[in-house]
Amino acid sequence: MNEKQVCKKRKCMSLEVKIEIINKHTEQKITSPKLAKEYYVNACTISTILSSKTKILEHYKKNLAGPEKKLINSKEAIDRINELKQFFLNKKDDNSNSSFTKQPPIIVFFQKN
Repeated sequence: MNEKQVCKKRKCMSLEVKIEIINKHTEQKITSPKLAKEYYVNACTISTILSSKTKILEHYKKNLAGPEKKLINSKEAIDRINELKQFFLNKKDDNSNSSFTKQPPIIVFFQKN
């Protein structure tokens, strides 16, 4: 009787988890097999992550997950959307009564501190 192998679904590991694995390996000196058991992946997956450590760290620094990214909560986002809506409504009213004047780029509006 032939048994068919059941293929496992691939797991997608987030960038943060990969960084966590790299940090545990370098700082706490946890071995690849132990990390593999902890994260329920094969040891070769951990080895692949560790071998591409520089690429992952570089991507992390460039990526939105890096420290430059400022996260805003939903209330702040809604407030900004409402301000933007009001801004455009005011500009629509202003432009309907006068000729078009050049305005600063919209990105200036979002660069609040």
